[in-house]
Amino acid sequence: MSGETGLAQAGEQISDPSAIVFDGSRIQGLPEWLVQDAAALRAHPAFHDALRVYATTMTSQLENAADRVRLTSEEALLFIGIAMSAMHLSRDPTDPRSGATLTRAQTFAARAGLTSPNRVAALVGLKKRMGHWREVEVPEDRRIKRLEPTEKGALLSQVYARMTLEPVQLLSNGVDYLSLLRTDPDFKGRVAVEAINHYLGGIRAARAVPEAGYFMDQVAGRQVMFKLWLAFVEQNNASTIMNYPYERLATSFTVSRAHIRRMFEGGRERGLFAFHAPGGRAIEILPKFIELQETVASLVFAQIKKEADVAAATTGRSRIVWEI
Repeated sequence: MSGETGLAQAGEQISDPSAIVFDGSRIQGLPEWLVQDAAALRAHPAFHDALRVYATTMTSQLENAADRVRLTSEEALLFIGIAMSAMHLSRDPTDPRSGATLTRAQTFAARAGLTSPNRVAALVGLKKRMGHWREVEVPEDRRIKRLEPTEKGALLSQVYARMTLEPVQLLSNGVDYLSLLRTDPDFKGRVAVEAINHYLGGIRAARAVPEAGYFMDQVAGRQVMFKLWLAFVEQNNASTIMNYPYERLATSFTVSRAHIRRMFEGGRERGLFAFHAPGGRAIEILPKFIELQETVASLVFAQIKKEADVAAATTGRSRIVWEI
């Protein structure tokens, strides 16, 4: 079976446009709009192109970039960063007390069940040491230490916003998200706020598939899976067995070989891979792995598109709905 054949077979899993199926079971716990939108996007003729763009950009930004791996490669770290951006970009310019703070980032992490206050503090400290964020004193209330992105941090945020919207743009028949990103200074903030409101409301597309959650909790886990998927679908032969040594992935994402080995062993236990030689020298890609990539991508794209469409339909700044 070639990579393209695997993609086609995985795509044929969904016959009911109102359902998303993974490994023969209907996914539960997601709002109906998300399930229906994901099924429609998976049937879109540009879906596989969008997935290639997404996988390529999401891996390229973390390859040989140890600082970005430490800041964004786990789901908890990624969404805390998005929440901080949402707080900053939605702040009331007439209220110096509004905006991102360590306490608010910790509150978000606690409400979302992401990680401990101490780990949030460590992440914020790392962002400051790396020059992505800085503290700003609030004269009106010296107890508040507002956090703001530096020029370096703002540039990286813009890069990630574009990376997130580019694949979804291929699936849009109307709104030009990338144009809005360039011309509307509040658009990026509105998208981030919608993402955080969804997250606080329990809408976590990738988490609906437990196998995806396993990798998202690992340092560089999702990027490693993308890298392997890209290598597989780009093969021009009929083999499902790949030679992708652990050392190559470990070097790319500045993690240990043992970390990569443990992830692949976890994938084998979940029915995604079979090993025919040690050290990644003969990894058989099983259909469930391809199905996982496509299912999660369709759900994630549907959620991002919804957030971008809502942001495009409004103006000005949005607000985070903490009381969800």
